[in-house]
Amino acid sequence: MPSGRKQHADQDQMCSKSPANFQQPSTFSLIRWTTICKEADLCSLQFNKLAINDYVRVFTLDFTKAFNTVRHSSLMCKLAKTNLRDAVYNWSHCMKFQAEVSELVDILASVVQGSGLGPAAYVVNAADLRPIHPGNELVKYADDTYLVIPAANNHTSEEVQHVQEWAEENNLRLTSNKCKEIISQSSRAKARKSQQLPPLCLNIERVQHITVLGVILNDRQ
Repeated sequence: MPSGRKQHADQDQMCSKSPANFQQPSTFSLIRWTTICKEADLCSLQFNKLAINDYVRVFTLDFTKAFNTVRHSSLMCKLAKTNLRDAVYNWSHCMKFQAEVSELVDILASVVQGSGLGPAAYVVNAADLRPIHPGNELVKYADDTYLVIPAANNHTSEEVQHVQEWAEENNLRLTSNKCKEIISQSSRAKARKSQQLPPLCLNIERVQHITVLGVILNDRQ
């Protein structure tokens, strides 16, 4: 098989599409296209790193109720560094039932879910979350976060602890028992049959596949 076709075949094997997520191209929304781009980014990043590494570790990082716990003070400090109007800084809420309307109450935490504002606000809040070691990567889509670490780097615990510290500083909590890890090995490493995989990181469960934005990402190369 020509090298170009083999590369595409290997990538297709690593990312198997769930039938429930197939749609006609005419029904794709902008959000869906953005999701597909992020899925492709993660698969391509993993595949490219396997070209020069024996294995690649991918962690799915779960933040407990991320949208509900974003602290407004830190979010507004980050928003202040962007070119946004001051009106976005003043958030309040009231309830209306029939003809009765409650008093306005200031909202001091959380971002609005079910709207375009929530994901965008969380993206701004998480913009300063970056890996601390060259070669490691963080792929983010709203509150879905994926940490990619190649075999050449041995700073896995430091990177995960860095994410934990960032979460605490931003009023978030990394739920370690919901985080998962998969390891994909290169064909070279599999052929040797003697590649020793690294130990578990902070007791994060290692699995054979994860679901990334509706796409099944497995540990096969």
